[in-house]
Amino acid sequence: LDDGSELALQRLAPLVDDAAALARGAAALVALLPGATPTELGWDEAASRLRPRLVGDAFLLGLGPQAAGLALVALAPGLSVAHQLAYEGRARFVRREELSRWEAAVGREAVRARGLANLARRPPVWVHADGLLHARTGDGLDGTRLLLPGLEAQLRAELGVGPLLLAVPHRDLLLAAPAVDRERLAVQAADAFSRAPHGVSPELYRRHEGRIEAA
Repeated sequence: LDDGSELALQRLAPLVDDAAALARGAAALVALLPGATPTELGWDEAASRLRPRLVGDAFLLGLGPQAAGLALVALAPGLSVAHQLAYEGRARFVRREELSRWEAAVGREAVRARGLANLARRPPVWVHADGLLHARTGDGLDGTRLLLPGLEAQLRAELGVGPLLLAVPHRDLLLAAPAVDRERLAVQAADAFSRAPHGVSPELYRRHEGRIEAA
């Protein structure tokens, strides 16, 4: 397309003998394009695709007025939780009215729990490097794994007891370290954020009584 986007049409090839199915498939692909009006999904179809996605202030500023249409919840200074619907090789953000409709159908907590459950299907890959613990799973969701309810137990298994600090410099990286390594964590988080094409936040955070707080 003239904006540099590419849309793979191979998935439509098996549908060429069914005009109605071809039209539906084409509409679904077009709905994934930036600026398109997404196909309206009911909860039954959306549930298996839904997942949270952490975004930072820079991302929201880049969206400009379009950010007001997204389903967003402020989490902590510099962090917000958006929602995505995952498709093969691509994902799109959920609109505010879509999320409201699903919450009206099944309840806010059920929608939230399903998104987290979908995120938790793939456990993070933990790597110890440069004195820090890195989650580098390679699926674009490691930063968002900051939200997982079971994260603290995993961190304790890797780092032991004591206060822990975390950072989500970009979507593909979650960093953790004991509080005594605050300076090292802060330097690496700021550096990773400055170099990332999908930066989230250079700040440090901690989990406290189920909440994410600035540290």
